[in-house]
Amino acid sequence: MSKFISNILLPKLLSEAAEIKNSNLKPWINEEEEEDTYWEDDDDDSSKKIIENKFELFQVDVKLKEKSFKKCTMKPCINNCRRVEEDDSFKKITENKYEVKLREKSVKKAVVETPFPLKSKKRKSCEKSKKPPPPLPIEFKNAILELAQGATVSQEKLVIQKILFNADIEKTQNRFSIPVKQIREEFLTEQEKINLTKYVSISSTRKMAMEVRIIDPLLSETTVELKNWELRKNAGPSSFSYVLNDTWRKIREENKLEIGNILQLWAVRVDGELLFALVKLP
Repeated sequence: MSKFISNILLPKLLSEAAEIKNSNLKPWINEEEEEDTYWEDDDDDSSKKIIENKFELFQVDVKLKEKSFKKCTMKPCINNCRRVEEDDSFKKITENKYEVKLREKSVKKAVVETPFPLKSKKRKSCEKSKKPPPPLPIEFKNAILELAQGATVSQEKLVIQKILFNADIEKTQNRFSIPVKQIREEFLTEQEKINLTKYVSISSTRKMAMEVRIIDPLLSETTVELKNWELRKNAGPSSFSYVLNDTWRKIREENKLEIGNILQLWAVRVDGELLFALVKLP
């Protein structure tokens, strides 16, 4: 900075001072050596004072400029530093989010891949329904053998185990419904299924029924009608069920069946003939 002032700025100031004193000053400048510039005049002192004042002002201006230059150079640096810090923090946040996502994915994979996943309420209810049902009580087996009277008896099959609802108990609806989706074991032959889908006549809307002997919870024997029943809906496909009707109201009343009772319907074949056993679970 000192070289800049002495070599460049000081000669310029001297030349400006010489122009101010056009009439009084008589400058003698050596063109070859500009550094040795001086004036030969009676008013040397006044010109020197002007030059010194200007020089002081120039120094003050230079200092102010240096300060402003430092401020200008420092601010971007501070801003850049802040930006760098912000970028680093943003990178850390994004990295943390990415790690969290990776952990979540790994947890999901682990849950899917584990042989024993977490049990939900729905899963528990499904597991309860999949538990093996109680077997056919011995007293019903003995009653079946008495009815068979030495005829061949097939292995018993559990058709359905269900809770009685309002539709099964209402007096106006004389039926015990067996939804097809809830049937545990197939109990009908293919020919019996076909017969139950046929109508009584061409002009009739009633389907054919199949008479089946049944042993009720009190171990008394009676007959019921087995039908294929279609429930049509306003929207969506129809649902199909088998129903026991005709004498169902009598069975319900004599055995005092109520809403919430759990019933099992078992099926056996006696010399190929279908036989039902209705068990009321305690």
